[in-house]
Amino acid sequence: MSQQRFDETTGDKVAAICNHNFDELYSTANTAAANALLGIAAGKPFRLSAQLTSAAAATPVHVVPAASVGTAEKIYIEKVFLKVGGATAWTDVTATKVQLQDTNGSPVVGMTWLKALLLGNAVNSDANASTLGAAVVDGLTAAKGLDFVADANFAAGSTITIIVFGFIA
Repeated sequence: MSQQRFDETTGDKVAAICNHNFDELYSTANTAAANALLGIAAGKPFRLSAQLTSAAAATPVHVVPAASVGTAEKIYIEKVFLKVGGATAWTDVTATKVQLQDTNGSPVVGMTWLKALLLGNAVNSDANASTLGAAVVDGLTAAKGLDFVADANFAAGSTITIIVFGFIA
C-alpha cells in the first residue's frame, strides 16, 4: 500500500491538513490490515450469519456453535453488519435491544444495538453499536459459542440478518 501526499512547500494549510488526515487514514488502514493478518494467523477466521425474528427474539440463535470452539479457544469479533430486512421497525413496550453474546451460563455481551437503531430497512454495524463490551478486544468466554438474541420478544419487526466476521483462537 503506498501513499501520495500534497505539496506543502508553499505553506498551503489545506494541503497540510489533508496530508495529516491521509497519514492517519494510512496508518489506520495498515494497522487494520496487520491485525487482520495476525487474527488469521492466530486462529480460525469465520464469516457467519444468523437471522432473528421479532416474535422469537428472546430465543438465542447460534451464530457460532459452542462445538466449533476448542476448550482453550475464544471467539474474537472483528466486524459486524446487522440488516433489518424489511420496512417494519422493531417495536415493543418492554423489549429494548438486540445483542451478540457468548453461550456462557452468565453470557458475556460483545455488542448491543438499542431498538431505536432497528428501523425498517436499517443497516447497522459494529461502528454504530450502542455498546461494545470489553470482550470485543479480550475475546469472549473460552470454549463458548456466539449467540444473537434480544432482551425480550418484540411485538413487531422485519427479520434481522446479522453477519459476523471474526476468528477463533
